[in-house]
Amino acid sequence: MGRVGRDALRGFMENRREEYIAGPIGTASENYYLIGKYEVSTAQYEAVMAKSEAECPRMAPAQALPKTDISWYDAIDFSRRLNAWLYAGPNGLAALVALGITDGYVRLPSETEWEFAARGGLAVSDAERANERFPMEEGLDNYAWHNAPQSAQGRVKPIGTRKLNPLGLADVYGNAAEIVLDPFRMTRADRLHGRIGGYVVRGGSFLDDAGKLNSAVREELPFFSQVTQGEFHVRTTGLRIVVGTAALSADLDVGRLEAAVAAVQSQPSNTLAPDAAARLGRLAQQTENAGLKRQLDALRMELAAEFARRNDIEDRQIRGAILNAGLMARELQLASRALENIASLLQDANYDGRELDQRSFDAEKANFDMFRRRYTDAIQSLATIAAARVPPAAERVTAELQARDSEQLAPFVRMVQRQVRAYARGEVTETRDVISGVIGRDKPWN
Repeated sequence: MGRVGRDALRGFMENRREEYIAGPIGTASENYYLIGKYEVSTAQYEAVMAKSEAECPRMAPAQALPKTDISWYDAIDFSRRLNAWLYAGPNGLAALVALGITDGYVRLPSETEWEFAARGGLAVSDAERANERFPMEEGLDNYAWHNAPQSAQGRVKPIGTRKLNPLGLADVYGNAAEIVLDPFRMTRADRLHGRIGGYVVRGGSFLDDAGKLNSAVREELPFFSQVTQGEFHVRTTGLRIVVGTAALSADLDVGRLEAAVAAVQSQPSNTLAPDAAARLGRLAQQTENAGLKRQLDALRMELAAEFARRNDIEDRQIRGAILNAGLMARELQLASRALENIASLLQDANYDGRELDQRSFDAEKANFDMFRRRYTDAIQSLATIAAARVPPAAERVTAELQARDSEQLAPFVRMVQRQVRAYARGEVTETRDVISGVIGRDKPWN
C-alpha cells in the first residue's frame, strides 16, 4: 500500500489517496513486477507490428525515438501482437520461464504500477516516494525532456538520453506521455470516483512545461473523437510495457484457498493478532539465544500494543456509527410526526394555509427521505461489518449517554441494536421494513 496523487488545485483528478500494489511475480516472501526500462521505441513497435520480416525496420536515428501518435487501442494491439509472438514458438517464453513465470504476458502498466515505479519504487524512502518528483539533485533538465529552449524545443527526443530515475527507468517524466491500462476516473477525497471516462496518459510529454512534470500528473484522453474521425491519438503519446501473469496460477488449489479464507472469516478479527502474539511468546520461551529471546519478547509486546490500539480505534468508530444511527432514527421519528401533522391539515380542503403547508410537507418529506437512506445504509453497514461487536458497543454508548444526561437518545440506540441484530439474522432486510421499525407501519411516506 502507498500514497499516490498529490495535494493540488487538480485534486479532482490527482487527489492524494491510498492505493494497494502487489507484484504478480515472485515467491511467497517476495513479489515484484517487471516494467520496461525504456519507452517502446519506434523500431520495436514497427518490428512487432510488421506483417513479415521484410517489413521490419532498418535502424536509423528516427527508429531510436519513442513510438508516438498512437491510440490506446494501438497500444493494446501492440501488446497482443507481442504476446502472440512470445507464444508462437518454443523459444519465445524462455526468458519468462527462466524467471519462474507461468502464463506470463506483456501488457500496459496499471496507473498504480506506473506511479509507484516513476516515484522510485523501493529504491527510495517512503518520505521521498511521497514527494511530487523523485530525488534529483542535478535538476529536472538532466532527467526529462520538456518544452523549453534548452530542452526538447517542441520535438520528441531519442529514448534513454537523460539520467535514469532511482529505480533505473528512463524518461518517466516528459518525452512521450505514457498510456496506461486503466480507464480514467476522477478522484474524490480518498478514492477514485465511480464514473468511467476515457483513457489515461502519465508523466507528461515533450510539449509540457517543466512545472507540469511530476509523478502524479495524469491526463484523460477520449478513446474515440470526432477530431480524429475515430480512435483518438496525438503526437505526444507513447507507451511502456510491464510483464505480468495471472493472479491465480493454473496450479493453485482454489479449494484450499477458499477453505482458508472461510476459516479466517469465521473468526472474530480480534482473535488473529493475539494468536500471533502468543506464538511469538512461545517461540521466545523455546529459544536459548538470549538476544533473540529479547527481540521476540519486544516484538510480541509491540504487536500486542498495536493490536490494542487498533481495537480501540475500531471500537470508537463502531460506537460513533451506533450513536449517529440513533440520532438519525430520532430525526426520522420527528420528521414522520411533522409529516403526519401537516398531512392532517392538508386533508381540510377549506384550510387557508393549504398552499404554504404543501410546500412545508414537500420540504419535510425531502428531509425524511435523506435520513431514510442514510439510516438504512447505517444499519446495513453495522450488520455486515460489525454485528458481533454492536451489543457491547451499544451498551457503552448507552452508559455514556446516561453519564451526559442525554438519556432521551438511549431508546434509539437500543432500537439500532435490535435492528442490526434482525438485519444480520436476515429477519428484516427490506428498507421499508427497517424504517417501519422506527416510525411504525402504514405511513404513506415510507
